[in-house]
Amino acid sequence: MKRYSFVLILLCISLSACLFNTAIFTELSRSLAAWRNLKSDEGGHYQYTSSFGSFAGFGWTATLKVLDDEVVERRYEAYQIENGGEKKVTETWVEVGDEVGQRDEGAPPRTVEEVYGVCREEVLSQSTFSNDIYLEFDSQGLLESCVYVPKGCADDCSTGVNISDLKFLSDQGSQVRTIF
Repeated sequence: MKRYSFVLILLCISLSACLFNTAIFTELSRSLAAWRNLKSDEGGHYQYTSSFGSFAGFGWTATLKVLDDEVVERRYEAYQIENGGEKKVTETWVEVGDEVGQRDEGAPPRTVEEVYGVCREEVLSQSTFSNDIYLEFDSQGLLESCVYVPKGCADDCSTGVNISDLKFLSDQGSQVRTIF
């Protein structure tokens, strides 16, 4: 009888994990559909920022410009937070055209659709038994953050993707409308 109870408990745990994953993948699919509709309505040219900040006071931001589904520019800024709370820029650079992606620092050059793919394939596929998974959307249902954190880890343990400062651009690449 104990053996059947143990198997039943394992089955229930597995089923609840599957239901969680199904719901979260459905939510991500809805968000991707909302993004594609908005992108189509706005003409498809946009830029967004991805960032990292450490508990130790350093971090970076990378702003990526996408025209015709190709990352054509990547701007990087690394910083350190000084004792007084002031942000001190420690490094900046810009990659344009064929230069995009030549450096390792910052967010890789990805379209928003590719960011959704990383979320789906690299973050949401992680075990919920050994990781906490965080998926956040803005008020329009667009992806803002998709990360996992190993359970029990306290500092700089998140792995995943994030999007902020999403803006649509004109055909020439100048800002037209801020989304979030």
